[in-house]
Amino acid sequence: MQELDRTQNTFCGQGEKAALPNNAWECRFRRDGAELRIWWTDRGTARVPVPPGVGVVHTLDGERRLVNLGEPIDITKSPVQLRSR
Repeated sequence: MQELDRTQNTFCGQGEKAALPNNAWECRFRRDGAELRIWWTDRGTARVPVPPGVGVVHTLDGERRLVNLGEPIDITKSPVQLRSR
């Protein structure tokens, strides 16, 4: 993910430590004051509500989708990037 150039990793964790289901992982990054997150699972699918501050979900295949706070999104083994609008 080229978007990670010049970012600082601020957190990586799995399951409860990341406030996610046990099969889900999250890494957070900061660049120019903005936070971005990457979510994925190590197996299966996890349905997770969109957290505060996130307004866009990007997939590896280039899809960009606007999302709302609390909207459920499905996370799989293919990472998604979550960003503010």
